[in-house]
Amino acid sequence: MKTILLWILILITPLSSKEKSLELIYKDAVVYTGVTIYYFTETQTNKPWELKVPFEDRSKYSVPKKLLENPEDVEGPVGANPKMIGKKFKALKLKNGAYKIIPSR
Repeated sequence: MKTILLWILILITPLSSKEKSLELIYKDAVVYTGVTIYYFTETQTNKPWELKVPFEDRSKYSVPKKLLENPEDVEGPVGANPKMIGKKFKALKLKNGAYKIIPSR
């Protein structure tokens, strides 16, 4: 329960103006009514990092659809795609304040 509360309390870690990207490892995702939260770990600091994508603002964000399960393949709520957990990604901060998540090579 404490771990869940910790994840809930974590705010999106802003990138400084000098940082162009942030290296991340994908951990999990939860889809709620009105928001999808993607959970990552920063590769350099090993700190948790989350991205909250509000339903009404989703067009501002660029997140690969493959991070989530295919709704046709699961019963109940959609979550993180198990095939993507542990994969490396980069978070790029966009001019509008949102983020673009891309696979890291």
